[in-house]
Amino acid sequence: MKTGKNGIVALLLAVGMISNGQTLCAANNSEVVLYQQDAKELVDTVERTYPDFIDGDIPKGYEQAKKDYLEQSSKKVTIEDFKNLTRAYLTSLEDAHTTILDGEMYTLDIDFVASKDTLYLVDDQGRQTDSKVIKIGNVTVEDLFKWMDKHYPAENQIARDYMHADVIKGQLLLKAAGCKVEQDVTIQIENQGKVSEKKVQFIKYHNEGETQQYEKGIDTQLMGDILYIDLNTCMLNKEEFEIQVENIKKSMEEGVTKYIIDVRDNTGGDATFCRTMLEEMGMKYPEFGYTFRNSPLTVEQRGTEKSEGLEKEDSILTAVPNKDIQLAVLTNEKTFSAATMLATYVKDGKLGTIIGRISSNAPSFSADTVYYTMKQSKIVVSISTSILLRPDTKADQTMLVPDIMTEPGEDSLQRAIKYLNEKK
Repeated sequence: MKTGKNGIVALLLAVGMISNGQTLCAANNSEVVLYQQDAKELVDTVERTYPDFIDGDIPKGYEQAKKDYLEQSSKKVTIEDFKNLTRAYLTSLEDAHTTILDGEMYTLDIDFVASKDTLYLVDDQGRQTDSKVIKIGNVTVEDLFKWMDKHYPAENQIARDYMHADVIKGQLLLKAAGCKVEQDVTIQIENQGKVSEKKVQFIKYHNEGETQQYEKGIDTQLMGDILYIDLNTCMLNKEEFEIQVENIKKSMEEGVTKYIIDVRDNTGGDATFCRTMLEEMGMKYPEFGYTFRNSPLTVEQRGTEKSEGLEKEDSILTAVPNKDIQLAVLTNEKTFSAATMLATYVKDGKLGTIIGRISSNAPSFSADTVYYTMKQSKIVVSISTSILLRPDTKADQTMLVPDIMTEPGEDSLQRAIKYLNEKK
Protein backbone atom coordinates (compact mmCIF):
# COMPACT_ATOMS: atom_id res chain seq x y z
CA MET A 1 0.00 0.00 0.00
CA LYS A 2 1.23 3.49 -0.85
CA THR A 3 0.99 5.93 2.00
CA GLY A 4 2.85 8.94 0.61
CA LYS A 5 2.54 9.30 -2.45
CA ASN A 6 -8.85 0.27 -27.74
CA GLY A 7 -7.37 -2.27 -29.62
CA ILE A 8 -4.42 -0.74 -31.40
CA VAL A 9 -3.41 1.36 -28.39
CA ALA A 10 -3.86 -1.29 -25.70
CA LEU A 11 -0.18 -1.87 -24.97
CA LEU A 12 1.38 1.30 -23.58
CA LEU A 13 4.85 0.81 -22.21
CA ALA A 14 6.07 3.55 -19.92
CA VAL A 15 9.68 3.77 -20.97
CA GLY A 16 10.09 7.52 -20.74
CA MET A 17 10.58 7.86 -16.99
CA ILE A 18 14.15 6.53 -16.89
CA SER A 19 14.15 2.75 -17.09
CA ASN A 20 16.22 0.52 -14.83
CA GLY A 21 19.25 -1.46 -15.92
CA GLN A 22 22.04 -0.45 -18.25
CA THR A 23 22.10 -0.48 -22.04
CA LEU A 24 24.66 -2.93 -23.42
CA CYS A 25 27.18 -1.05 -25.51
CA ALA A 26 29.71 -2.29 -28.02
CA ALA A 27 32.54 0.01 -26.99
CA ASN A 28 34.56 0.60 -23.84
CA ASN A 29 33.31 3.74 -22.04
CA SER A 30 36.56 5.61 -22.71
CA GLU A 31 37.10 4.40 -26.27
CA VAL A 32 36.65 7.04 -29.00
CA VAL A 33 34.62 5.67 -31.92
CA LEU A 34 32.87 7.00 -35.04
CA TYR A 35 29.13 6.41 -34.70
CA GLN A 36 28.11 8.39 -37.78
CA GLN A 37 26.30 5.48 -39.46
CA ASP A 38 24.35 4.70 -36.29
CA ALA A 39 23.16 8.31 -36.16
CA LYS A 40 22.10 8.35 -39.82
CA GLU A 41 20.21 5.09 -39.52
CA LEU A 42 18.47 6.18 -36.32
CA VAL A 43 17.26 9.39 -37.95
CA ASP A 44 15.97 7.40 -40.92
CA THR A 45 14.21 4.93 -38.62
CA VAL A 46 12.61 7.63 -36.47
CA GLU A 47 11.32 9.48 -39.53
CA ARG A 48 9.87 6.23 -40.98
CA THR A 49 8.19 5.32 -37.67
CA TYR A 50 7.11 8.41 -35.72
CA PRO A 51 3.57 9.53 -36.72
CA ASP A 52 4.27 13.27 -36.76
CA PHE A 53 6.42 12.93 -39.87
CA ILE A 54 3.37 12.08 -41.97
CA ASP A 55 1.08 14.65 -40.38
CA GLY A 56 3.82 17.28 -40.62
CA ASP A 57 3.33 18.44 -37.03
CA ILE A 58 7.02 18.31 -36.13
CA PRO A 59 8.25 20.37 -33.13
CA LYS A 60 9.96 23.53 -34.36
CA GLY A 61 13.32 22.57 -32.86
CA TYR A 62 13.51 19.17 -34.53
CA GLU A 63 15.28 20.06 -37.79
CA GLN A 64 18.05 21.96 -36.01
CA ALA A 65 18.47 19.13 -33.49
CA LYS A 66 18.71 16.63 -36.34
CA LYS A 67 21.31 18.76 -38.12
CA ASP A 68 23.37 19.10 -34.93
CA TYR A 69 23.13 15.36 -34.23
CA LEU A 70 24.36 14.30 -37.65
CA GLU A 71 27.13 16.90 -37.66
CA GLN A 72 28.41 16.06 -34.15
CA SER A 73 28.18 12.32 -34.84
CA SER A 74 30.53 12.73 -37.80
CA LYS A 75 33.38 12.99 -35.26
CA LYS A 76 34.77 10.23 -33.06
CA VAL A 77 33.28 10.28 -29.55
CA THR A 78 32.96 8.01 -26.53
CA ILE A 79 29.88 5.86 -26.13
CA GLU A 80 28.62 8.05 -23.27
CA ASP A 81 29.03 11.18 -25.41
CA PHE A 82 27.15 9.48 -28.25
CA LYS A 83 24.34 8.56 -25.88
CA ASN A 84 24.03 12.21 -24.88
CA LEU A 85 24.05 13.36 -28.50
CA THR A 86 21.28 10.84 -29.16
CA ARG A 87 19.32 12.00 -26.12
CA ALA A 88 19.46 15.61 -27.29
CA TYR A 89 18.23 14.61 -30.76
CA LEU A 90 15.31 12.53 -29.40
CA THR A 91 14.39 15.18 -26.83
CA SER A 92 13.59 17.58 -29.68
CA LEU A 93 10.46 15.45 -30.33
CA GLU A 94 9.15 16.46 -26.89
CA ASP A 95 7.91 12.91 -26.21
CA ALA A 96 8.75 11.07 -23.00
CA HIS A 97 8.06 7.69 -24.65
CA THR A 98 10.65 8.21 -27.40
CA THR A 99 13.95 7.84 -25.60
CA ILE A 100 17.07 5.78 -24.96
CA LEU A 101 16.43 2.71 -22.81
CA ASP A 102 19.23 3.40 -20.40
CA GLY A 103 18.79 3.89 -16.69
CA GLU A 104 20.41 4.76 -13.41
CA MET A 105 21.57 2.27 -10.80
CA TYR A 106 22.57 4.89 -8.21
CA THR A 107 20.85 8.04 -6.96
CA LEU A 108 21.64 10.66 -4.34
CA ASP A 109 20.22 9.81 -0.92
CA ILE A 110 18.36 13.09 -0.51
CA ASP A 111 15.01 14.57 -1.51
CA PHE A 112 14.52 17.81 -3.44
CA VAL A 113 11.60 19.77 -4.80
CA ALA A 114 11.88 22.05 -7.84
CA SER A 115 9.79 25.15 -8.33
CA LYS A 116 10.20 28.03 -10.78
CA ASP A 117 13.67 26.87 -11.85
CA THR A 118 14.88 26.71 -8.25
CA LEU A 119 15.87 23.57 -6.34
CA TYR A 120 14.95 23.29 -2.65
CA LEU A 121 15.53 20.86 0.18
CA VAL A 122 12.43 19.33 1.77
CA ASP A 123 11.55 18.59 5.38
CA ASP A 124 10.65 15.20 6.86
CA GLN A 125 7.09 15.58 5.56
CA GLY A 126 8.25 16.21 2.00
CA ARG A 127 7.39 19.89 2.13
CA GLN A 128 9.52 22.60 0.56
CA THR A 129 11.89 24.46 2.89
CA ASP A 130 13.64 27.82 2.45
CA SER A 131 16.99 26.09 1.81
CA LYS A 132 17.98 26.45 -1.86
CA VAL A 133 20.42 24.05 -3.50
CA ILE A 134 22.73 26.21 -5.62
CA LYS A 135 25.40 23.74 -6.67
CA ILE A 136 25.80 19.95 -6.97
CA GLY A 137 29.42 18.91 -7.13
CA ASN A 138 31.22 21.54 -9.16
CA VAL A 139 28.26 22.50 -11.36
CA THR A 140 25.62 25.10 -10.58
CA VAL A 141 22.00 23.97 -10.40
CA GLU A 142 21.18 26.52 -13.10
CA ASP A 143 23.61 24.85 -15.51
CA LEU A 144 22.38 21.38 -14.53
CA PHE A 145 18.81 22.42 -15.32
CA LYS A 146 19.87 23.74 -18.73
CA TRP A 147 21.71 20.50 -19.50
CA MET A 148 18.73 18.39 -18.44
CA ASP A 149 16.27 20.42 -20.47
CA LYS A 150 18.36 19.72 -23.57
CA HIS A 151 18.74 15.98 -22.93
CA TYR A 152 15.49 14.88 -21.24
CA PRO A 153 11.98 15.53 -22.61
CA ALA A 154 9.25 17.11 -20.50
CA GLU A 155 5.63 17.04 -21.64
CA ASN A 156 4.52 19.74 -19.21
CA GLN A 157 5.86 21.91 -16.40
CA ILE A 158 5.14 19.20 -13.84
CA ALA A 159 7.43 16.86 -15.79
CA ARG A 160 10.12 19.50 -15.93
CA ASP A 161 9.93 20.07 -12.17
CA TYR A 162 9.99 16.29 -11.59
CA MET A 163 13.09 15.93 -13.77
CA HIS A 164 14.78 18.83 -12.00
CA ALA A 165 14.00 17.47 -8.53
CA ASP A 166 14.25 13.69 -8.93
CA VAL A 167 15.99 12.60 -12.13
CA ILE A 168 18.76 15.13 -11.41
CA LYS A 169 19.98 12.86 -8.58
CA GLY A 170 21.14 10.08 -10.90
CA GLN A 171 24.86 9.31 -10.77
CA LEU A 172 25.28 8.79 -14.53
CA LEU A 173 23.35 11.96 -15.31
CA LEU A 174 25.50 14.05 -12.97
CA LYS A 175 28.67 12.63 -14.52
CA ALA A 176 27.38 13.34 -18.04
CA ALA A 177 26.52 16.91 -17.03
CA GLY A 178 30.10 17.51 -15.88
CA CYS A 179 29.86 16.92 -12.14
CA LYS A 180 32.82 15.44 -10.30
CA VAL A 181 31.22 12.33 -8.86
CA GLU A 182 32.66 9.66 -6.57
CA GLN A 183 30.91 7.66 -3.83
CA ASP A 184 29.34 10.89 -2.71
CA VAL A 185 28.95 14.46 -3.91
CA THR A 186 29.04 17.81 -2.15
CA ILE A 187 26.03 20.08 -2.52
CA GLN A 188 25.99 23.79 -1.73
CA ILE A 189 22.96 25.16 0.11
CA GLU A 190 21.87 28.78 0.54
CA ASN A 191 19.52 29.88 3.29
CA GLN A 192 18.93 33.54 4.16
CA GLY A 193 22.17 34.57 2.48
CA LYS A 194 24.30 31.98 4.25
CA VAL A 195 25.98 29.23 2.19
CA SER A 196 26.75 25.82 3.63
CA GLU A 197 27.90 22.48 2.23
CA LYS A 198 26.68 18.94 2.72
CA LYS A 199 28.07 15.62 1.52
CA VAL A 200 25.47 13.25 0.12
CA GLN A 201 26.00 9.55 -0.57
CA PHE A 202 24.76 7.63 -3.60
CA ILE A 203 22.48 4.68 -2.94
CA LYS A 204 21.08 1.97 -5.22
CA TYR A 205 17.70 2.57 -6.79
CA HIS A 206 16.92 -1.12 -6.30
CA ASN A 207 18.80 -4.28 -5.50
CA GLU A 208 20.66 -5.68 -8.50
CA GLY A 209 18.32 -7.42 -10.91
CA GLU A 210 15.17 -5.80 -9.52
CA THR A 211 13.04 -3.71 -11.84
CA GLN A 212 10.35 -2.58 -9.41
CA GLN A 213 9.89 -1.13 -5.93
CA TYR A 214 6.68 -2.97 -5.06
CA GLU A 215 5.93 -6.52 -3.90
CA LYS A 216 2.76 -6.94 -5.99
CA GLY A 217 1.67 -5.46 -9.28
CA ILE A 218 -1.77 -4.99 -7.77
CA ASP A 219 -3.28 -5.55 -4.35
CA THR A 220 -6.73 -4.96 -2.86
CA GLN A 221 -7.69 -4.21 0.71
CA LEU A 222 -11.04 -3.46 2.32
CA MET A 223 -10.74 -0.31 4.43
CA GLY A 224 -14.01 -0.11 6.31
CA ASP A 225 -16.60 0.16 3.55
CA ILE A 226 -14.03 1.24 0.92
CA LEU A 227 -12.25 -1.18 -1.43
CA TYR A 228 -8.70 0.14 -1.90
CA ILE A 229 -7.07 -1.05 -5.15
CA ASP A 230 -3.31 -0.47 -5.06
CA LEU A 231 -2.40 -0.58 -8.76
CA ASN A 232 1.40 -0.33 -8.87
CA THR A 233 1.78 -1.25 -12.53
CA CYS A 234 -0.40 -1.86 -15.56
CA MET A 235 1.95 -4.62 -16.71
CA LEU A 236 0.05 -7.44 -15.01
CA ASN A 237 0.35 -11.12 -15.78
CA LYS A 238 -2.78 -13.07 -16.70
CA GLU A 239 -3.15 -14.61 -13.25
CA GLU A 240 -2.92 -11.27 -11.44
CA PHE A 241 -5.35 -9.78 -13.93
CA GLU A 242 -7.99 -12.50 -13.49
CA ILE A 243 -7.71 -12.62 -9.69
CA GLN A 244 -8.27 -8.89 -9.35
CA VAL A 245 -11.16 -8.87 -11.81
CA GLU A 246 -12.80 -11.53 -9.63
CA ASN A 247 -12.08 -9.48 -6.49
CA ILE A 248 -13.87 -6.49 -7.98
CA LYS A 249 -16.81 -8.65 -9.11
CA LYS A 250 -17.09 -10.14 -5.63
CA SER A 251 -16.98 -6.74 -3.95
CA MET A 252 -19.76 -5.50 -6.21
CA GLU A 253 -21.88 -8.55 -5.35
CA GLU A 254 -21.28 -7.93 -1.65
CA GLY A 255 -22.56 -4.38 -1.95
CA VAL A 256 -19.33 -2.34 -1.85
CA THR A 257 -20.06 1.09 -3.33
CA LYS A 258 -16.89 3.06 -2.53
CA TYR A 259 -13.62 2.43 -4.40
CA ILE A 260 -10.15 3.96 -4.48
CA ILE A 261 -7.77 3.12 -7.34
CA ASP A 262 -4.23 4.21 -6.48
CA VAL A 263 -2.02 4.82 -9.53
CA ARG A 264 0.57 6.97 -7.81
CA ASP A 265 4.05 5.95 -9.01
CA ASN A 266 2.44 3.68 -11.63
CA THR A 267 4.48 4.13 -14.82
CA GLY A 268 2.05 2.30 -17.09
CA GLY A 269 1.88 -0.83 -19.19
CA ASP A 270 -1.30 -2.25 -20.74
CA ALA A 271 -4.43 -0.08 -20.48
CA THR A 272 -6.71 -3.09 -20.95
CA PHE A 273 -6.95 -3.84 -17.24
CA CYS A 274 -7.73 -0.20 -16.48
CA ARG A 275 -10.69 -0.33 -18.83
CA THR A 276 -11.77 -3.72 -17.50
CA MET A 277 -11.87 -2.39 -13.92
CA LEU A 278 -14.20 0.41 -14.96
CA GLU A 279 -16.41 -2.02 -16.87
CA GLU A 280 -16.63 -4.33 -13.84
CA MET A 281 -17.79 -1.32 -11.81
CA GLY A 282 -20.67 -0.92 -14.26
CA MET A 283 -19.23 2.09 -16.06
CA LYS A 284 -18.82 2.94 -19.73
CA TYR A 285 -15.60 4.85 -20.29
CA PRO A 286 -14.97 7.47 -23.01
CA GLU A 287 -12.57 6.73 -25.87
CA PHE A 288 -9.19 8.22 -26.66
CA GLY A 289 -8.71 9.36 -30.22
CA TYR A 290 -5.56 8.15 -31.89
CA THR A 291 -3.34 8.35 -34.91
CA PHE A 292 -1.30 5.19 -35.47
CA ARG A 293 1.53 4.95 -37.99
CA ASN A 294 2.31 1.66 -39.68
CA SER A 295 5.98 1.04 -40.34
CA PRO A 296 8.46 -1.81 -40.87
CA LEU A 297 8.97 -1.91 -37.10
CA THR A 298 5.23 -2.27 -36.40
CA VAL A 299 5.08 -5.15 -38.88
CA GLU A 300 8.00 -6.84 -37.14
CA GLN A 301 7.05 -6.16 -33.52
CA ARG A 302 3.27 -5.67 -33.52
CA GLY A 303 2.19 -7.83 -36.41
CA THR A 304 0.53 -5.07 -38.43
CA GLU A 305 -0.22 -5.98 -42.03
CA LYS A 306 0.81 -2.64 -43.49
CA SER A 307 4.32 -1.19 -43.36
CA GLU A 308 3.26 2.38 -44.09
CA GLY A 309 0.31 4.73 -43.74
CA LEU A 310 -1.83 6.08 -40.90
CA GLU A 311 -4.86 4.73 -39.07
CA LYS A 312 -7.05 7.24 -37.23
CA GLU A 313 -9.99 7.31 -34.83
CA ASP A 314 -11.65 10.35 -33.26
CA SER A 315 -12.02 10.85 -29.53
CA ILE A 316 -15.42 9.91 -28.08
CA LEU A 317 -16.45 11.80 -24.95
CA THR A 318 -19.65 9.80 -24.33
CA ALA A 319 -19.43 7.92 -21.05
CA VAL A 320 -21.82 6.42 -18.50
CA PRO A 321 -20.97 6.50 -14.79
CA ASN A 322 -22.45 4.11 -12.25
CA LYS A 323 -24.52 6.33 -9.99
CA ASP A 324 -24.33 3.71 -7.23
CA ILE A 325 -20.50 3.77 -7.20
CA GLN A 326 -18.30 6.44 -5.64
CA LEU A 327 -14.84 6.22 -7.18
CA ALA A 328 -11.65 8.10 -6.35
CA VAL A 329 -8.43 7.75 -8.38
CA LEU A 330 -5.12 8.83 -6.83
CA THR A 331 -2.41 10.33 -9.05
CA ASN A 332 0.96 11.97 -8.59
CA GLU A 333 3.87 13.24 -10.64
CA LYS A 334 5.02 9.69 -11.45
CA THR A 335 1.65 8.51 -12.78
CA PHE A 336 2.43 7.74 -16.41
CA SER A 337 1.21 6.25 -19.69
CA ALA A 338 -1.59 3.67 -19.21
CA ALA A 339 -2.02 4.84 -15.60
CA THR A 340 -2.54 8.39 -16.88
CA MET A 341 -5.09 6.98 -19.32
CA LEU A 342 -7.08 5.47 -16.44
CA ALA A 343 -7.22 8.81 -14.63
CA THR A 344 -8.14 10.55 -17.89
CA TYR A 345 -11.00 8.10 -18.54
CA VAL A 346 -12.37 8.89 -15.09
CA LYS A 347 -11.80 12.65 -15.33
CA ASP A 348 -13.18 13.20 -18.84
CA GLY A 349 -16.03 10.70 -18.44
CA LYS A 350 -17.00 12.12 -15.04
CA LEU A 351 -16.85 8.60 -13.65
CA GLY A 352 -15.31 9.63 -10.34
CA THR A 353 -12.98 12.05 -8.60
CA ILE A 354 -9.24 12.48 -9.22
CA ILE A 355 -7.31 13.24 -6.02
CA GLY A 356 -3.60 14.01 -5.66
CA ARG A 357 -0.95 15.67 -7.78
CA ILE A 358 -0.67 16.51 -11.48
CA SER A 359 0.98 13.81 -13.62
CA SER A 360 4.18 14.53 -15.51
CA ASN A 361 2.59 12.71 -18.46
CA ALA A 362 0.29 14.83 -20.63
CA PRO A 363 -3.25 13.36 -20.99
CA SER A 364 -2.80 13.63 -24.77
CA PHE A 365 0.53 12.02 -25.58
CA SER A 366 2.58 9.90 -27.97
CA ALA A 367 3.01 6.25 -27.06
CA ASP A 368 2.55 2.66 -28.28
CA THR A 369 6.28 2.14 -28.59
CA VAL A 370 8.43 -0.07 -30.77
CA TYR A 371 12.13 -0.66 -30.23
CA TYR A 372 15.19 -0.09 -32.37
CA THR A 373 18.75 -1.22 -31.61
CA MET A 374 21.60 0.70 -33.21
CA LYS A 375 23.91 -1.67 -35.04
CA GLN A 376 27.30 -0.44 -33.84
CA SER A 377 26.71 1.13 -30.44
CA LYS A 378 23.96 -1.38 -29.48
CA ILE A 379 22.01 1.47 -27.88
CA VAL A 380 18.30 0.61 -27.66
CA VAL A 381 15.76 3.32 -28.44
CA SER A 382 12.00 3.27 -27.96
CA ILE A 383 9.97 5.11 -30.62
CA SER A 384 6.31 6.08 -30.35
CA THR A 385 3.99 4.98 -33.15
CA SER A 386 0.75 6.52 -31.86
CA ILE A 387 -0.57 9.92 -30.89
CA LEU A 388 -3.33 9.60 -28.28
CA LEU A 389 -5.87 12.41 -27.82
CA ARG A 390 -7.81 12.65 -24.58
CA PRO A 391 -11.56 12.14 -24.89
CA ASP A 392 -12.35 15.74 -23.91
CA THR A 393 -10.70 17.59 -26.78
CA LYS A 394 -11.63 20.97 -25.24
CA ALA A 395 -9.81 20.26 -21.99
CA ASP A 396 -6.13 20.98 -21.29
CA GLN A 397 -4.14 18.59 -23.50
CA THR A 398 -0.89 18.98 -21.57
CA MET A 399 -1.96 18.49 -17.94
CA LEU A 400 -4.43 16.25 -16.15
CA VAL A 401 -5.41 18.41 -13.19
CA PRO A 402 -6.93 16.53 -10.23
CA ASP A 403 -10.36 17.53 -8.97
CA ILE A 404 -8.85 17.70 -5.49
CA MET A 405 -5.21 18.83 -5.39
CA THR A 406 -3.17 17.68 -2.42
CA GLU A 407 -0.22 19.58 -0.99
CA PRO A 408 3.37 18.28 -1.33
CA GLY A 409 3.91 15.68 1.37
CA GLU A 410 0.18 15.28 2.05
CA ASP A 411 -1.11 11.70 2.02
CA SER A 412 -3.56 11.52 -0.88
CA LEU A 413 -4.92 8.20 0.35
CA GLN A 414 -6.03 9.65 3.66
CA ARG A 415 -7.51 12.62 1.80
CA ALA A 416 -9.48 10.22 -0.43
CA ILE A 417 -10.74 8.13 2.50
CA LYS A 418 -11.92 11.30 4.25
CA TYR A 419 -13.57 12.51 1.04
CA LEU A 420 -15.46 9.27 0.44
CA ASN A 421 -16.49 8.90 4.09
CA GLU A 422 -18.02 12.38 4.02
CA LYS A 423 -20.10 11.55 0.93
CA LYS A 424 -23.55 10.09 1.44
